[in-house]
Amino acid sequence: MNIIRLLTETISPMSDIFEVGKTKSLGYLPINFIWKHNYTIPQLINFCEKNNLHYTQIKEEKINKNDRYATSIDSGAFIAWDTEMLSSLLKEHSKVLKQAGVPTKNIPKFIHFITHRIVFQEEFPEAYKAIGIIFGDKRFIN
Repeated sequence: MNIIRLLTETISPMSDIFEVGKTKSLGYLPINFIWKHNYTIPQLINFCEKNNLHYTQIKEEKINKNDRYATSIDSGAFIAWDTEMLSSLLKEHSKVLKQAGVPTKNIPKFIHFITHRIVFQEEFPEAYKAIGIIFGDKRFIN
């Protein structure tokens, strides 16, 4: 059996990455979470390359505690995306995302924004929902 197929069919904790390109446009997992589940970054890179997905790794970063919109990436993170799916969703939700200051025309800028900034549901409920849809969060998908 193909190891990548086996991995994607049997390991649900990693579905945030393994479902990208199938049921979701974008996935994100903290590095510590990946290691805890006995995976490596090279395995995820191999998966992405075999499935024509783009990916990036964010290094460990500390937040500015005075900036309530900043996120913390304590162990770093691995992000994977399907460019076609993500571009389509960014275009579809561009109006509400732009209202929240979220870049929509440049995928690397979008990835940087959502991994470094928080869009609060109370302030921008439609943009919050759009980001949930982009991540494939079932709470926001009809």
